[in-house]
Amino acid sequence: MLKVAFVVLLIFSCSVFACNKTLKVGTNERNWPPYVVAVKNNLTGVEIDVLNTIFNGSSFCLKFMLLPTSSRAFEELKEGRIDVIFAASKTSARADFAYFSDAYRDEVVRLYKYTESPDLNNISDIFYKDLTVAVIMALRLSCLNRTTPLTLL
Repeated sequence: MLKVAFVVLLIFSCSVFACNKTLKVGTNERNWPPYVVAVKNNLTGVEIDVLNTIFNGSSFCLKFMLLPTSSRAFEELKEGRIDVIFAASKTSARADFAYFSDAYRDEVVRLYKYTESPDLNNISDIFYKDLTVAVIMALRLSCLNRTTPLTLL
C-alpha cells in the first residue's frame, strides 16, 4: 500500500513540472553570434539563454521555429501561428497586433553606404526598397573586401 501511495505521489508531483502550454518562438536568425547561432537547427546563444531564463520554472515550454525572414516571423505572429519573437523593434504597425517588452539589452546599430550613394535624410529612408537593397549589398560586399569605399553614417 505504501508503494502504491509513493507511486501516485510521484506521478502527481511530476505533473507540477509539466508544461501547461508550449509557446512557439519564431526567428529567422541562424548566424548572429553571440546572440543566436543555429547548429543543425538547434539554436544557442545569448538571446536563447535569455528566453530560457525568463521561462525557467514557469508552466510554459518553448519551441523554437526557424523561419525564412523576419517579415515572415511577424506575419506568423500576427496570424497567431507563433507566440513570441525576440529582438524585435517596435513600430506603430507592429504594436497593432503585438505586445512589446521593455528593452532587455542595449546595442549600437551602424549603417554604411557607398560614398557615391545619395545621402539619407531620415532613418525611415532605409525602408524604401531601393535603399534597402543597396544597404544589404553594401554590407555584403564590404565583407568580400570590395574596394569601393563605404561611409559610416
